[in-house]
Formats: sequence, structure tokens, C-alpha cells
Amino acid sequence: MARWKIKWSANSLEEKLSIMEFWYRKNGNSSYARKLDAEIRQIVSHLRNFDKLGKKFKNENLRYIFKGDFSIYYEISDEYVEILHIWDNRQNPDSLPLLTNE
Repeated sequence: MARWKIKWSANSLEEKLSIMEFWYRKNGNSSYARKLDAEIRQIVSHLRNFDKLGKKFKNENLRYIFKGDFSIYYEISDEYVEILHIWDNRQNPDSLPLLTNE
């Protein structure tokens, strides 16, 4: 079984931080933000062994995993799995960078 390296794009790190900051401000503490961070990390850790865990998006190498209010978009290369976006599904889907050709 292949064990893939995980690479986070600058966009995905920025989006994840933005989500964590939003929930920290909304709740006045970091409890829920830490819980979301742990869930995202757990999903991403599964991609190390199961790169095709998510559903196909535009082609075989571009995939996403839907988890509650969030989706994780990633791309599979020969060397690693790159996390492209952490998306809050409650946002307008037309603003998803993958749909607007970044």
C-alpha cells in the first residue's frame, strides 16, 4: 500500500486558518475550532494511505471529501496528495476557486 506525502497549498492553509478564526470569534473560545481542526487533520491523515477516498471532481486526480459543513478538495500527483482547498459548504458555490479557475 502506498503511503502518500501530504502537501498543503497556501490557499488551503489560509482557508483553514480563516475557518478556525471565525469559530474562535463566534464562540469566544477555541474549543469548537480545535475540534474542527482535529476532524480536518484526521480526514487528511486518511489520505496518506487512501488517496482515492474522495469523490472525483473534474478528473481522476482532482477529488473532494465532504464532511458535514466542510469539503476538502485535493489533487493526487505521482509524489504526493496536495490539499487545495478547505471549503465551508455554506458559502456561495460560485465563489469556489476550483469553479472559477482560480
